[in-house]
Amino acid sequence: MIVVDRSAVGITPREAAGLLDVPLVRINKAIEQGVVQTTAGAGRGRVLDESTIAALALIGEADLGLSVRVKRRITAWVRKERPDRAPTLELVLQGGLVVRYPKEIAARVEGARQYLARRAEWITSNPEIKGGSPVITGTRIGVYGLADRVADGVSLQTLREDYPDIPREAMETALEFARLNPRRGRPASKPWQPPREAHD
Repeated sequence: MIVVDRSAVGITPREAAGLLDVPLVRINKAIEQGVVQTTAGAGRGRVLDESTIAALALIGEADLGLSVRVKRRITAWVRKERPDRAPTLELVLQGGLVVRYPKEIAARVEGARQYLARRAEWITSNPEIKGGSPVITGTRIGVYGLADRVADGVSLQTLREDYPDIPREAMETALEFARLNPRRGRPASKPWQPPREAHD
């Protein structure tokens, strides 16, 4: 049976870093310290759930040298109370320190949620299509191939003309996916060229 990874519920640490504008090293440190938990994603390694994304955005914004214990408390509060859905809530910590969920954080988290929904709709990885490399759902158009063309200077308008049946949102999602999930491994080598002759 072929498993097609469409929903891939959860967001990778690298995607979270790019979407939340939080350094990846800070997210990895929060995972290592047990401040946030990850789960096994379908073919995507370790992933973070939606409420964890909100906690990471909040902790990432508060670069105050908070202790691991305080960060865990903030994460537990976000998971239980969901301040992203009730922005007037506050968490009072020791010493009169108050944690609020500002609109800027809420906007970043909402952007991450929307990305997850678009990714589930438009990006597919199927072992029988391009060896499992991500493609736009229902096509054989590779995500990284599109990104390479844009990197080479091709405009989104030109891509839309080349693929008129592909919705703009699908193209934009593919490009965002490629940005947030750079290819791993060695870069593609340059085409072979004969060695240059030495001149005296």
